[in-house]
Amino acid sequence: MDKLIIEPHYQKYAETMFCLDSGIANFYENNASFTFLNIENNFVLFQNFSLLCLKNIDGIELKQIPLSDYIRGLNDGYTHIFSPFVDTPETRKELILREVFRSKSSFPVTGTKGNKFISNQNSYLHGFEVGKRYKAWNYIFETPDYFVEYFTRFDTDLTRFVLTLEKIFADSQNLNKLVLLLKDKGFVIEEAGRLIWSRKPVEFAAMAKVCEPLILEKYHSPKILHSAWTSYFLHKSKSVLISETYFKGNQKNSEIHFHQKKFEFIKENFGIE
Repeated sequence: MDKLIIEPHYQKYAETMFCLDSGIANFYENNASFTFLNIENNFVLFQNFSLLCLKNIDGIELKQIPLSDYIRGLNDGYTHIFSPFVDTPETRKELILREVFRSKSSFPVTGTKGNKFISNQNSYLHGFEVGKRYKAWNYIFETPDYFVEYFTRFDTDLTRFVLTLEKIFADSQNLNKLVLLLKDKGFVIEEAGRLIWSRKPVEFAAMAKVCEPLILEKYHSPKILHSAWTSYFLHKSKSVLISETYFKGNQKNSEIHFHQKKFEFIKENFGIE
């Protein structure tokens, strides 16, 4: 197994992380979920979301991952230089932040039910993605003052959807579980680091309606639900946020009710009556 070159953030940047601006610290804590696992006396970096996917959806054990390819990808991604075509400090910063704010992803799994596997190439590619994202956070921890204003502005703008959607769930772990189920059933796909709803907007609203028992009651207003759900997922046909009309009910209420039966699998997995 290749020698790893990646150090945990809490060790390498212990002093910096202790006094981080609250905007950066909160976003890192809620959205940059990394872990190091001891494998053959090497501490290997993983995303917690990836491990959750393997365990709960794909049924693949850790030992089935082509680790040498994954580690090679990790190291290549970690040594990646964020060098844009027009190389200026601002454009580098843009690439770093774009990497940090990408949606979570998992190992690309191939095969059919009961015979799923991760190819060497997919293992490498996912390792590269994780390593690159981890390195992007390195740059932020090295010079947090350079990024703090950008994070503060995004805390009430583009990243609000990440925090808000996790906040409205009674159990934040249920959001990850739900995303995995929707991806497994083909309702959600991932493109360019974004989660995209691949079906009709009304089906999206029906899914959100089915999930209401998983959400804290104080967040059940149509405006909050619309903002949280539709900012987390894009709609494939238009690549824009889904209309708030579907969350208000009114003339679409019967249509939403009709499509709810497609999401019985959510009720079964979460014990919803």
